[in-house]
Amino acid sequence: MIYQSKHSISWGILLWLPDIFLFLSGQESGSFLLNLIAIIYLVIVATAWFGTRYVIEGEFLIIKTGPFSLNRIWIASIQKVVKIRSSNFAPAWSSDRLIIFYEKTKTQEISPRNPDQFLKDLNL
Repeated sequence: MIYQSKHSISWGILLWLPDIFLFLSGQESGSFLLNLIAIIYLVIVATAWFGTRYVIEGEFLIIKTGPFSLNRIWIASIQKVVKIRSSNFAPAWSSDRLIIFYEKTKTQEISPRNPDQFLKDLNL
């Protein structure tokens, strides 16, 4: 099962605004380099923004951002999951998050669009 990340306006502004400024600066100055940087930044941000997802696959929860698989958590190792509000850097595009405690000392913050359904499907 695949769960997309929830998106918040504040994270959207934080991520997309620099690209708008880079692009406008490149257009105004006619700088090829600034336009190129803006396009590269746009691709990276769009890939992360639209590609962050959480996949329950067999016995594992796989956390992906764009084409990258950031973390693979064995579901049986999850001790608890708590709803929190946080703005820590994590593969989560909303401040409404779940923090997963697993393998005794590890944690991972995520923000699935429907956290209640996500928890139900994890069988926790």
